[in-house]
Amino acid sequence: MSPVLSLEERAAALTPAQVRRPNVNVGAACSIVLGNLSRVKEHLPDILEVIPGFDTDLVHGLRALASFTLSAYGAPLGQGVADKRGAEYRAALALREKLTRSAEALSLLGLAKPPNIAEIRAIPRSYPQLPLALLALQTFFLTHREALEGRLDLPWSEIVALDTLATRLSLEGSKRFIREKPPSSSDQTLRAYTLMANAYDEVRAALAYVRRHHHDADRIAPPFANRRGSVAVPARKDPPAETP
Repeated sequence: MSPVLSLEERAAALTPAQVRRPNVNVGAACSIVLGNLSRVKEHLPDILEVIPGFDTDLVHGLRALASFTLSAYGAPLGQGVADKRGAEYRAALALREKLTRSAEALSLLGLAKPPNIAEIRAIPRSYPQLPLALLALQTFFLTHREALEGRLDLPWSEIVALDTLATRLSLEGSKRFIREKPPSSSDQTLRAYTLMANAYDEVRAALAYVRRHHHDADRIAPPFANRRGSVAVPARKDPPAETP
C-alpha cells in the first residue's frame, strides 16, 4: 500500500469527534512544520535518550503529513504558484515523470514490487500535489534500493534529495496560501490538518519534557498561533507515555 493511500485512509478513518477545527491558518501551520523540521530532527537523539519508546515515525512522517495537508488545503491556488515559480515547477514535474516511468519499467521487469505505481501516477500534476508525488517516489526507490542499484539513469543523490525539493516546493506554496486563501473548513482539509497537528502535538510534547530544563522547546518546534497570537497547539509539560 502506498504512503499516499495510507494517509488518505487514515484521514477518512477519523470520526467527526476526532476531527480538529483549527483557529489558525492551515497554510501557516504547514509552513511552521516544514520550516522547523530539520531542527526537530536534530533533537531526535535527545528524545530517544530520555524516552526510549518514543515513536520516531511521528517525526519522520511530518513532512509527508504537511505536504498532504497542503494538497488538501491549497489545490485551487496551485496554478498561480506554478506560474510564479514556473521554471522550478516544470523541472520538478519533469523529474517526477522521469522517475515514474523508471518505476513502471522496473516493476514490469520484476525488479521491484511497488504497492501500486498507478496510485502515484494518479496524484494530480498541480503544484500543491507535486511534493506529495515526489515523496511517494522517493519512498519507492529507497525501499527497493538494493534491487535497483546500478539500474537507474540518475545518481542516487538525486533520489535522496527529493525530500529537500519537496519541502522547498511546499514552503513556496504555503507562502501563497497564507496570503491569498482564507482558513478552510472543507472536510478533507480538516482531516488532513488533524493528522498533522496530532503528530506535531506529540513531538512538541516530547520536546517540552526532554528540554524542560532548557526552556527552548518552543524555539525548536514553535506552536501554531493565530494572528492574535493565541496558541492553538500548546506544548504539554507532562511526559508522554512510553511505548511498552
